[in-house]
Amino acid sequence: VMFPITVSHVCRSWRYIALHTPTLWRHISLDGSLVMWSHRMRRAKACPLDIQLCPRSPLSHLAYYNHAQLCMHLAVPQIHRWRSLEVRFVGYAPFLWNAALSACCGHSTSIEAPALRELTLVYPENDDTKEFALFNGFAPRLRRATIQGIRLTWTPPLFQNLTYLDYTHHGFTRGAQAASEVLYMLQVSAGLEELRLAFPWKGDAPSRYALSASFSRTVHLPRLRKLALYIDGPDVPPALTYTLPHLSLPVLRTLFLIS
Repeated sequence: VMFPITVSHVCRSWRYIALHTPTLWRHISLDGSLVMWSHRMRRAKACPLDIQLCPRSPLSHLAYYNHAQLCMHLAVPQIHRWRSLEVRFVGYAPFLWNAALSACCGHSTSIEAPALRELTLVYPENDDTKEFALFNGFAPRLRRATIQGIRLTWTPPLFQNLTYLDYTHHGFTRGAQAASEVLYMLQVSAGLEELRLAFPWKGDAPSRYALSASFSRTVHLPRLRKLALYIDGPDVPPALTYTLPHLSLPVLRTLFLIS
């Protein structure tokens, strides 16, 4: 992250080159040094930005919330330049997603993300059931998404062009309802080439009884070549065994079963 500053301190020639190479400054890893990151965004000029918010140590609840809000307040005015957004929260504080993403939700062209290619949102301890509708539903270049611990409005204009999805279900629904949500998501993102799927274990009934559920839809994923299924509990979650029989995967070549 500090590489551009390091090379700019070697000598006068290297500093000139560094300050006039905008791509060196595009990685914005937000922390308490907001003035520095503001300067770096300006030095990136017209380059698309890689925005990262990954606090390393848990703070008090209020401090954690305020930190996330201040950092995103700096980045959101440049939302039209975002090439990637990565938000990972460690530990717990209430309403962290609201602090980080509320400015990205709404119905305005000013929060659209036309350059966004990759989205990572990870917060395993989240207990906020709110559903977030991001970027006014407009991110036509979005190709890769890693989602865990958040409930998103899975609209076609936003997610229909995905080729890679690493999805851990939020856990606010279980069983057949969770499976139905995921099947709808996969129907929207039918162009996927790689899928990693997990359902958190919530004390569900044993999965061997789950196959009795019936759905009318079959989701066809004509390009999916790689599928990874993750189990993190004592048994296979019923939502997973509800989901799998309704997937059509004609070109699948690689299957990972991970416990």
